Amino acid sequence: MFAGTTKRAWPVVLLLGVSLLLVLFLAGQAFYALRTQHEVTRDVVRDYAALAGDEFARRAVAEIGYRGIYPLALALNRIVADPENIDEALDALPTSEERDVVANLDLVGALFHVDPEPGGNYEGPYDDELIAGVAKEFVSDPEQPFSFWRGALDGQPSLLVYLPVPGDSARFLGFAVDQQAFKERFGRVFEAGPLLPAALTDRNAFDNDWLYLNVTGPDGDNTLVHGERYQADLRVERGLGGYYEGLLEGYNVEVALDPDAAAQLVIGGLPESRLPIIGILLLLTIGLIGFAMTLVRREAAFASARADFIARVSHELRTPLAQIRL
Repeated sequence: MFAGTTKRAWPVVLLLGVSLLLVLFLAGQAFYALRTQHEVTRDVVRDYAALAGDEFARRAVAEIGYRGIYPLALALNRIVADPENIDEALDALPTSEERDVVANLDLVGALFHVDPEPGGNYEGPYDDELIAGVAKEFVSDPEQPFSFWRGALDGQPSLLVYLPVPGDSARFLGFAVDQQAFKERFGRVFEAGPLLPAALTDRNAFDNDWLYLNVTGPDGDNTLVHGERYQADLRVERGLGGYYEGLLEGYNVEVALDPDAAAQLVIGGLPESRLPIIGILLLLTIGLIGFAMTLVRREAAFASARADFIARVSHELRTPLAQIRL
């Protein structure tokens, strides 16, 4: 390696070089493990975000559908049981004393009664002929207490809950859902409690402050937004229309978890990175190699000086000896 390097120095240099290669290999493995850990952590965070999104969808449908629209539809079912007094019963519905009905009147945007006979009653924000035209598209399921119609009324996305009057397939009553009330219901669902169960978070306090959540409606407007919007590879989107006969068709929820929460979500916690330790070993190895190189260089210089000294001494002694011998 250096001029004048002794054979004894070569094994030392070789061993230190092998040590350097070994440390570099370990550093590469540690970096690969760290990258793999980051990918696994990202997947875990995404999976938990998807779980939170599914749980939000389940709660939202239960809040708006089962505990919201369903009691109102049951009230309509009781009204159609007496076809002769439908109009009076509809007029009296907003003043009902039934707890389930009173608690959900905010979902009623307008009541309607489509009656093709002369004198048919209708009260609401839409034109009579418009509602009558929409009623021609109604398809009722006899096994269900009510049905949905979703479409555009006056250019606005609308949701109608309707049911036919027994014995008269052309006669319907129902109500237009006030979808602005969905915003309050979505907020109520979000504030009801953590969307991730304690059993999956090692029973740590894991509230919804760790979540980013954005609910968009059929028109694309944000209905509910909470938290910081994390990077795209952490966000998961879930459609709400696949639940409860498509009650929330057109609504989507986008969910993401704070990546800092991964330590609480990964079973056993995140392992510590070994890169700092390996980095220290790499620096020490490089330092030892540098020190060994310095020693080898000095040894080579000493060997060269010794050889030069011996040569000079030999030369100086050879001349007097030759004269003495003569």
